[in-house]
Amino acid sequence: MYNNLFSDILKEHNKIQIKKPLIHHITNMVTMNDCANISTALGSLPIMAIDVNEVAEITSNSNALVLNIGTPSDERFLAMKLSGIEANNKNIPIILDPVGVSSSSYRLKKVNELLEVIKPSVIKGNLAEVMALCGYKSQKSKGVDSFEEDNFEKYAKELSLKTSSVVVITGKEDFIYDARTNRSESIKFGTEMMKSISGGGCMTSSIIGSFAAVMQEDIFLSAVLGTSLMNIAALCTINKDKEMGSATFKIGLIDSIYNLNKTLDIAKRYL
Repeated sequence: MYNNLFSDILKEHNKIQIKKPLIHHITNMVTMNDCANISTALGSLPIMAIDVNEVAEITSNSNALVLNIGTPSDERFLAMKLSGIEANNKNIPIILDPVGVSSSSYRLKKVNELLEVIKPSVIKGNLAEVMALCGYKSQKSKGVDSFEEDNFEKYAKELSLKTSSVVVITGKEDFIYDARTNRSESIKFGTEMMKSISGGGCMTSSIIGSFAAVMQEDIFLSAVLGTSLMNIAALCTINKDKEMGSATFKIGLIDSIYNLNKTLDIAKRYL
């Protein structure tokens, strides 16, 4: 499996480097710089437009749209709505990252309103966030933290059926499901070190967006490759120095994405 995974990542990465897709992010202010850096390291071109006067125009010239609700406001949700409608009209892939949607009724209400007017290609979140979008309330999470539960597949399938989106649930083990094609994939080589930094999930959404920009014919596979690559980068980074701290680890993730060929060679020792 992993030989095919590595070759698929390299193949699509080559497309990204040749095409240099423009990825429009309406993302949160905490991790905006991280998302820009990880996108650039991969070979795509990030742009972070948030003003309602330009977002639709920016989206119309982009190859993918990443929406992240980590620092929400009414104006930001309006910008997401305008950009999402434009993206759907032009068949531009949308990656929705509903950060903290289970932590407040405001976020949940606004994301549900967003889903009434736009159709994301991919919805990526932790289990609590996906459960919230399915109408369930988790008692084990504060909304932005990840926790493990045996029936995460159930919620991924339920949300995918509800939205016709590819659903990615991230955690120690990631699960990806596409109700349209009834395909699923589990990624079981995550690292606990990811919990020590902010922005890991946000950067994963950016990577998925970059792959989706050159893989519109197979959004499910773009989600698998993007999620897998983030895990591979984390695994290789931590194995370079198991005593590193969280700041070094975060920088190392970007370096591992930038040095992709070397990273995949290292990964073959562990996978």
